[in-house]
Order: sequence, then structure tokens, then C-alpha cells
Amino acid sequence: MIGRGPPRGRRARRGLLLGLLAILGLAAVVVGRDPHFMVRYLDLLLVGPHSPPPGFYQPRQRIEGRDAGRLPRATPLEAGLDPDALERAAAYAAARRSRALLVLRHGHLVFERYWGGTGFDTPVSIPSFDDTLAALALGIALGERRVRALEQPAAEFLPEWRDAARGEITLEDLLTRTSGLEETGASLAPWSPAMRQLLGSDLAAEVLKPRLAHRAGVDWSHRGVEPQLLALVVERATGMRYAAWLSAKLWKPIGAADAWLYLDHPGGLAHVGCGLVVRQGDWLRIGRLILEDGVWDGDRVLPAGWVNAMRRPSRGNPNYGFQLWLGSPYVASRVYSARGGPPAARASEPYAADDVVFLDGAGENRMWIVPSQGLVILRTGEEPATPADWDDARIPNLIIRAVRDRPVGARPGGAVDLSKLVPNH
Repeated sequence: MIGRGPPRGRRARRGLLLGLLAILGLAAVVVGRDPHFMVRYLDLLLVGPHSPPPGFYQPRQRIEGRDAGRLPRATPLEAGLDPDALERAAAYAAARRSRALLVLRHGHLVFERYWGGTGFDTPVSIPSFDDTLAALALGIALGERRVRALEQPAAEFLPEWRDAARGEITLEDLLTRTSGLEETGASLAPWSPAMRQLLGSDLAAEVLKPRLAHRAGVDWSHRGVEPQLLALVVERATGMRYAAWLSAKLWKPIGAADAWLYLDHPGGLAHVGCGLVVRQGDWLRIGRLILEDGVWDGDRVLPAGWVNAMRRPSRGNPNYGFQLWLGSPYVASRVYSARGGPPAARASEPYAADDVVFLDGAGENRMWIVPSQGLVILRTGEEPATPADWDDARIPNLIIRAVRDRPVGARPGGAVDLSKLVPNH
């Protein structure tokens, strides 16, 4: 009937379409100078913005590896572990959408369980795991005197900051996420800083934009720009592409297979925090390197003392070191900002060893490292169907308590003299 307008369903669909066109029109104006952005943005919406598959991250650059094959194996009993406890840990992981649960002890792979058709060689992309690689890369640069000291202002490598308040931010502030930079927040809006950093063609310009919003060296928050800035510092300090530095100084020495970094544009800057595609079993190599104080099969890969430095609590958060989470002191609800916000994860009890450190990835991906027990524990997978049902302490504690050949406790440690990390400093 004339004058009554379209039926309600058609009217709703038309309103939705007009709203979408308005958003895309505004986005086109905002990002018109970067046409590749919109192509990536629409691709992201199609594949799912919260867990893009590894193939989404294009273009890429290879981190050339030296595939040394799988790690040596031993049975749980040979490694001094209770097999029943490992099975209980696997059952917990299986009920929570896991892809893999792998356990390394004293350099030997002693337990592996896979789901969904995956395996040791399955390529995975785990957001935030590669933040820790940026800390390892900077530590190697420090050991080779490409970087003078952790107290060095980051602006010495980031001249874009020299005439701003950000000039006081040190390399250690970036390592400990205490830069005080303003936070971009999480947003799917195409004009948001988060999307511009993820999908834009000039990543360096985007991560150099945030202003100083809080006191550097004190204000802790899990900002995404800090590990990204570390990678930029490594490139400028060494004169090498980030992928080439990781390949020569880390990936080849530990015998990892080829991996792939996500770039902002062909030949451009590598992303840190998302898009690294790596064989999931090779994360155990990184865990073992940290476990063994930076030594791999008798050869020193990280500077002596660097791993201990990474385990030193930051001034802003006693549970955070150098791009590495610390399991002690116990907190029931871990958060991503000292100023509040929703919890990142909950733990029903303290870790069963005082020296647990871990990599924290989106979707409850975790790699726990327990030096006192010679353990590396890797869980990969998706966000559990019921996130509140995830207990950050459950898997590691089952496995730590499975140890039968030594008492549970912390390995003795001591103060770290960072000046000694640089030869002849």
C-alpha cells in the first residue's frame, strides 16, 4: 500500500545496508591515502577479526631456519614424570578446545598430545608470543654492543622522538611495558589506531604516533606498541632486517624450521605481536633456550645473564619482566593494565613452583617454563568455549606435581648486574 513504506524486515535490512555503506564511506575518506588498507580490512571481516588463520597475514618475509628435526624424545618415566598426571593435564586441555599439549623435560620431548588433525609441524600464529622474541633480539644486540645500555634513551634509535617528552623513554621502559605511552585500545573501527597498526601500510609511522600519557618507567600496561618499537630499534641498531637478525642470531642457532613474519607492505616493517607463522613445536626450542639460560647444546646464544634480567620484576608490575610474565607473586586475577580493566586470566591457586615464567598468547595459548624442574609446557589452541572455565594454574601445576625425581621449589637466583651483559662495558 502506498504511503506505508516497506515491510519491517525489508526496512531493517535497508537500514543495515545504509549504515554499512555509511561506515565504509567514512572509512574510505579516512584511509583513502592507503588503498591496501581497505582490501586488508575487508579480508579481515571475512575471515573473522578475532582469530585470523595463518594464511591471512600477507605479505610475509621468511625467517630462514636450519631445520634440525624434532627434539630428542624420552618417556615420562625416563624423565621422572608421573604419566597419569600428564594424562589428567591432557584431559583438561582436550576439554578446552586445545590443538596441542607438549611437555619438554631436560631437553627431551616427553609428552605430546594433538587434536583437530594438528601435529608438531603444524604452522600456527599465536598473537603476543613473539613479543618475547623482541626481548631476545634486543638482548643479543646488547651483548654484541649494537646497543650501549638498557638505560639508553630509545630516541637515540627513534629520532622521531628526540624533540618530544618521549625522549626520556628508555629501552628498559619498552622491555618492561612501562613506557607511559597513550594506549590505542581495541577497536574494529577502520579509522581506529588499532586497525591502522594492524592493517596499514606504514606501521612505523603508526607506532611512533602515541604521545606520552603517563610517567615513563613506572606506568605499566600491556601496550601493543612497545614490542613493535623494540623490533624497530633492533633494525636501526643493527642495520639488519628484523627477519635477518632473528634468522642469524636465534632461529638458525637453535635449529628451528623456517618461519614467516607479517609485513606492513612488501619489503616493509615486520609486525610484532601478531602474524608470526611458526611450526608450533619450535616454540619448545624458544622455551628450552630460556630454560637453559640462553645456551643451546653448549653454545651460548643469548648473553650471559640476559635470561635472569628478563625475569627481574618491572617497577610497574611485579608479575612482569622483559616481555615475559612471572608466575610469582601469586595473583588470582591477572590484568593487562595497572589502571584496571577486565582480567586477562584467573588462577585458582599459586603455581606449584616459585620460578614459573610464561608466554601469554591470545586464546589462552601458553608456554610455561619452570627452571627448577627442567620443564617447558606448551598449550596451543583456541579460546575455550567457556572462557571463565579456564584456570591458568591447572595444567602447569598438574605437570609440576608430576615430577618424581626432585623436590618442587625454586632454583636459587640472584641480583643481576645489567652492565655485565655488555663485554668490556
